[in-house]
Amino acid sequence: MSAAQTNPNSSFKNAWVSVSRTNVALHDTYLVTASAKVNDKVRTIQAVIRKNPASQVFDYEYFLNNWGWWWGNTITGNGGNRANWDFDFRYNPVVNGIIMASGDITQNGVPVDPFASSPPFGGLAGSDPVGMVHAGAETLDIAELKRFHLLPKQSPDQHSR
Repeated sequence: MSAAQTNPNSSFKNAWVSVSRTNVALHDTYLVTASAKVNDKVRTIQAVIRKNPASQVFDYEYFLNNWGWWWGNTITGNGGNRANWDFDFRYNPVVNGIIMASGDITQNGVPVDPFASSPPFGGLAGSDPVGMVHAGAETLDIAELKRFHLLPKQSPDQHSR
């Protein structure tokens, strides 16, 4: 366990942080505890932090670091699906999992309103689009598998279809 006091020359006084492993078998997981004395009371917060956690892109059965599309009634996906931009559907594919897009979920380029229209896909996502279809999700970093480092996030205008 390591503990660090604030720099005595700093104007930020009476605060301290400790970092310790939560479990010896988990070499990348730490408990961070930060405390500060304000007037005559000490306030403390804690967080479990993973150093270099595994990428979330592997949590999905289909992940595309760009514009995603499923055009065809012969397509069936059993698991979560995610795109780091828009996700477009046509011809009623079957989606048995969540759908997440950093941009919009669309049908032929037109945003799908899960409250007001029938979704352009069937399966579990089609039967519960309000609960399972999420536009505007956070963009995820994806590892560049040739060099095992993270590619920088791109804004939608940097993508091309």
